[in-house]
Amino acid sequence: MSREKIFALVDCNNFYVSCERLFNPIIKNRPAVVLSNNDSCVISRSNEAKNLGIKMGDPLFKIENKINLYNIAVFSSNFSLYGDISSRVMEIIRKFSPDIEIYSIDEAFINLTDINMNLDNYGISIVKTVEQWTGIPVSVGMATTKTLAKIATSIAKKHKKFRGFFNMTRHSDIKRILEITPIDDVWGIGHKYAKKTKYFRIENAYQFSKLPDTFIKKYFSVNGLKTAMELRGVSVIPMELFSTRKSIVVSRSFKEPLMELDELKAAFVYFSTLAGEKLRRERVETKFIKIFIKTNRFDKGNYLYNEDFMLLPNYTNTTKDIINTSLLLLNRIYHNNIKYKKAGILFTNLVSSNNKQWDIFCNSAEYKKKNQLSKSMDTINKRYGSYTVKYANINLSSKFLPSQKRKSKEYTTNWKELATVK
Repeated sequence: MSREKIFALVDCNNFYVSCERLFNPIIKNRPAVVLSNNDSCVISRSNEAKNLGIKMGDPLFKIENKINLYNIAVFSSNFSLYGDISSRVMEIIRKFSPDIEIYSIDEAFINLTDINMNLDNYGISIVKTVEQWTGIPVSVGMATTKTLAKIATSIAKKHKKFRGFFNMTRHSDIKRILEITPIDDVWGIGHKYAKKTKYFRIENAYQFSKLPDTFIKKYFSVNGLKTAMELRGVSVIPMELFSTRKSIVVSRSFKEPLMELDELKAAFVYFSTLAGEKLRRERVETKFIKIFIKTNRFDKGNYLYNEDFMLLPNYTNTTKDIINTSLLLLNRIYHNNIKYKKAGILFTNLVSSNNKQWDIFCNSAEYKKKNQLSKSMDTINKRYGSYTVKYANINLSSKFLPSQKRKSKEYTTNWKELATVK
């Protein structure tokens, strides 16, 4: 007989804030938040900040009074630091199970079905090891399905008495847990089906799990049915051990509107550079490139959104190809005397760099030269700091660069900013 599946979800607590606290321990028990690009809104909060009523997505201007009143530490986003710390955390998690699905920068599923050890001790060991080796606190939830593991992790995170670990595989009253789990908090439901669940007066996970399959499939699609089965303890969402991102987006809201074509070209060279680095970092390539430019969405009478795309003959992740394509598309959609407030570039139909299919007419030698150039630039920039080597037409002093007045140092990725021990 096949063994019952056991999944664990390892979730870093308040990850961006935790990364900042690693090198700034003076704020360990102080309210702290991390802001999005352009320092516009809150994307990570310490527990102390949450207790003060600060919500995810709160604009900075809205919480300035609280910042001054409660001495809240505020940081600009430092994604090079967060990405490096995330890689270290994931490598440690991999030691507990080679079957790992990295779900996001701060979350990973692992398959523990074949672990012949006490699961409680194993889960607590994960929590202790990650924090001891990296300084990042994590919560671990264990269950017989990935959806239930998500719920278990949420419980481990919310209640200190569980010491960061909660095991649902042996819990005597899973029904009660599902009854107190709001339907909006269920993985796979969330905001996507919020209106429908409200309309049908479905308030918690248990109610959803007891709906007839035909009803769920009709109103919540096949994915909704999978979620219901997972809540019932039937594992139908497999581990994606070699998952590839479906899309990558790089976009910015400008501090000041851009009107000149040359300014927008500089912005898209910058976007293309960031996007190429992302593609290569995740070892994926694309044939589909789309760009967009738009005016202020609050300017109802004069709102304008323009986009265009191109399907390339071959898969690529080289910065040169991306720059050339984005500038060609920009020339197609740009209009004079328009105040553009936001722009971006999007890649879809991503494939692994190891599994792509070459076009019969592709000049593979030329592509390999461009690809090696991009990789060499990545290596130099990672060692000596961002944009140590860059394309000549990138302008790093333009108005489109993100405002990061509160950015901490790149303690682990830049030789010039390594932490100093005194």
